[in-house]
Amino acid sequence: MKTYKVHGIIIKRRNHKETDKILTVITKQAGKLSLLAPGIRKVNSRRGPGLEIFNEVILTLHSGKFLDIVTDVALINSFSKIRSNLTHIAVAYELCEIADILTRENHEQQEVYDLLCAHLHRLNVGDLDCIYEFKRDILITLGFLSDEEAVLELDDYIERIAERRLFAPKIYE
Repeated sequence: MKTYKVHGIIIKRRNHKETDKILTVITKQAGKLSLLAPGIRKVNSRRGPGLEIFNEVILTLHSGKFLDIVTDVALINSFSKIRSNLTHIAVAYELCEIADILTRENHEQQEVYDLLCAHLHRLNVGDLDCIYEFKRDILITLGFLSDEEAVLELDDYIERIAERRLFAPKIYE
């Protein structure tokens, strides 16, 4: 069993068993990872507050049989201004959902991490226009769109690629 660290942004969380969560994290070093965070649903969990969605973190992981296990977390940025505005929360959820559905697990894509991080920073200072630019930039970065192509309905284009509807609420339109 090996222990290692990754720098990442938490893009999705779901409950697992009674006190655990499974996290989806876009990392700088390893691309998208699914990780087990045991015990973070307990009231007295030390790691729980650092493992919230949208947080930029450094995670210490331990290789597991099924999923790698989060053993420690160091919070880099919680993007607190995003959390204080419902419209910004909706946009952040959409950024994370798009990053999740367009990327594959365990494929290093530092450009996607950098893109998501940059747009969350822009959103944190109130720039709501970052959503359109993020959609276009991630499609170009991942090779789904060229610089010259113009797509008016990026949401429809992303949904066709993902073969499913986007779930993030669009309260900002």
